[in-house]
Amino acid sequence: MSVSSLTGSAGYVGLLTDLRDQLVERQRQLGTGERSLTYGGLESGRTLSLATNARRTEIEAFQATIQFAEVRLNLTDTVIGGIEDSFGEARGAILSDQFVTDGGTKTRAQDQADIMLRDMLGMLNTEADGRYIFSGRSVDVRPVEDPELILNGDAGRAGVKTIIDERTEADRGPLGQGRITTTPTATALTVAEDGTHPFGFKLTAITSTIGGAVTAGPSGTPPNVSLNLGLNQPIAGETVQIGLELPDGTTRDIVLTATDANPPGENEFFVGGTVAGAIGNIEAAVQTALQDVAATELSAASAIRASQDFFAGNTANPPQRIVGPPFATATATTAGTPANTVIWFQGEPTGDPREAAQATVDNGLTVNYGTKANEEAFTWALSHLAAFATADFNETLDVDKDRFQALKSRTATALAYPDGIETIARVRSVVAMAGITMDRTSDRQRDDLLFLDTVRESVEGIDINQVSAEILTLQTRLEASYQTTARIANLSLVNFL
Repeated sequence: MSVSSLTGSAGYVGLLTDLRDQLVERQRQLGTGERSLTYGGLESGRTLSLATNARRTEIEAFQATIQFAEVRLNLTDTVIGGIEDSFGEARGAILSDQFVTDGGTKTRAQDQADIMLRDMLGMLNTEADGRYIFSGRSVDVRPVEDPELILNGDAGRAGVKTIIDERTEADRGPLGQGRITTTPTATALTVAEDGTHPFGFKLTAITSTIGGAVTAGPSGTPPNVSLNLGLNQPIAGETVQIGLELPDGTTRDIVLTATDANPPGENEFFVGGTVAGAIGNIEAAVQTALQDVAATELSAASAIRASQDFFAGNTANPPQRIVGPPFATATATTAGTPANTVIWFQGEPTGDPREAAQATVDNGLTVNYGTKANEEAFTWALSHLAAFATADFNETLDVDKDRFQALKSRTATALAYPDGIETIARVRSVVAMAGITMDRTSDRQRDDLLFLDTVRESVEGIDINQVSAEILTLQTRLEASYQTTARIANLSLVNFL
């Protein structure tokens, strides 16, 4: 009788199968380093494993966002640095310019300013991965028009040069006196703005050291100031001073001094033999002084104001145009249209530039790092450079030399950025701070990943030494079981007896 059937019992076979399965599982663990293929196999550690892996996946997504944003940030910093350098070079050239045109209508500094201006306008069209970085949220829209179109326009649309010419004509007025008129009487002189409008000089004050004279204003509509001599004849050395505000917000005082010399010198008036004669002489001196300032400082201020208005325009708020022709007697402005005026900035017209690009780099942490070509830091410099670069001069005319000096001084001062105007360096530093925030967040997240890997390893990983020992134990038990099985399989009652 055979007893080999004992080896086929369910319990015994199950024991061998269990030992074999344990051995296979330990071998898998040793090969992969993982405790289990499923979260269920982790038993009590599955909750911690799920939380750890979820946070790790979240961090990896944040890291990908940071990596993408930093590519754009690095390019933005490089471009802004290039723009800043170009403005610096242009300012240096302007400061050193000595009004030499070499027979043309532009000085060397103007030529250099024109080159730098065109280069910077081109840099503001920089794109990364098909996204324009200075267009705000309108990343698929080329933000800046072609430099040639911006400066000179085309057959149907006015560029910045035309806008400047129209404004200059409107500011100087039909008499070339900055829209100021004079009206004398036998004993008094009234100086008035020629209407209620934004053009030309604006009267701010009048004073006099002439004994017994009475001054008044500015008052009335349109504003005027007056000088009343009464019966008082001016004496040599006494003065009349009229305060003026120019279109760019700067101020200028006309100071006229009485003299016994006839003819009088520059900014002087002959005392005259009568009060009426003195009034006539003062009026003539005022008119001459107004014309001189209008041809030089007013023209420079007008060019800058017009250029600023042009670069303040966008698709939602087109540049203002002078209602005309004629422009010399204009009294109002009207919004330009895309059909008659170049709209230099085509990107997102409004909104905070920084919020135009955002990156959520961690839970509760969003970094704003957008930029737009129409930010004050850029338009301030662009407008002043454009006013300087587009002006025409005749080297042989003294009045053009004075006009050049007025424009040069204003442009160089502006490119140094006065208080209250956002600078290119400031924009660059804000963008850099966004990058620093991302870098610090990324470093912290990498530390978090190392910690999470340690936690995950403790939950999902294995102790190699322990698993190796278990494998040896299982192999020994299986080998012993197989030997026992083999002996039992050969055992019979006859052999047993």
